Amino acid sequence: MEKIRFAPVIRVSTERQERKGESLRTQTSQINQYVESLGGIIPENCWKYSGQEHATPDQERVKLDKLLNDSDKNLFDAVITCDATRWSRDNKKNKHGLEIL
Repeated sequence: MEKIRFAPVIRVSTERQERKGESLRTQTSQINQYVESLGGIIPENCWKYSGQEHATPDQERVKLDKLLNDSDKNLFDAVITCDATRWSRDNKKNKHGLEIL
């Protein structure tokens, strides 16, 4: 049986949080535990969707847009995040992303 390939969405909103905060490390640890418990893997090229990026309405989401654009390239089977706020706080963008996936 092939393992499910997960693309993690691990995100903080500010550059300061990215530089000095613990959130990215905490989220990464949690995601690794979730993926392991599900018997899946995270391909090395799927870490590029994580990092600092705002999730509020009308903010540019380069990493999320890249993930959505890559979703039909057979790079991953599923997306995983610690909680829904890491995905998006923009209802319109959230709905659009879910429709693509």
